[in-house]
Amino acid sequence: MTLRLAASMGAVQTLVSMVLSFVSIKITSVYLGPAGLGTMGQLGLFMVMTQAILAAGVGTGLVRRTAELNEAPAQRELAISTALRMLVAAGAVTTVLVAGGATVLARDAIFVSTFLSVPVILLIALLFRGTG
Repeated sequence: MTLRLAASMGAVQTLVSMVLSFVSIKITSVYLGPAGLGTMGQLGLFMVMTQAILAAGVGTGLVRRTAELNEAPAQRELAISTALRMLVAAGAVTTVLVAGGATVLARDAIFVSTFLSVPVILLIALLFRGTG
């Protein structure tokens, strides 16, 4: 594959992604209305912030530590498994806290019958975003 072909395909992929994103947000805004779209945006930003807090530099630290332990495979595997366990533990605690506080924190924002489809639409949007 030539550089020109790869750049062209990347540009086409970006253009198609932008068009689909524009169409998706228009359909979502008509279906949910301004309040529902705002709720969906807040929920999405909350999820992004939660992911950033959970990661908290673990990826950078793990890459650095893995590079330092290039000659010691046993210690490298220990560092990787420790980082993954730490992320899983933090994710599990956060999941329990969010699930436990969801009814109190979001009773009026998400679980009102008008906005019941917001979490479903957000999940579908995140699934399609991950494939791009």
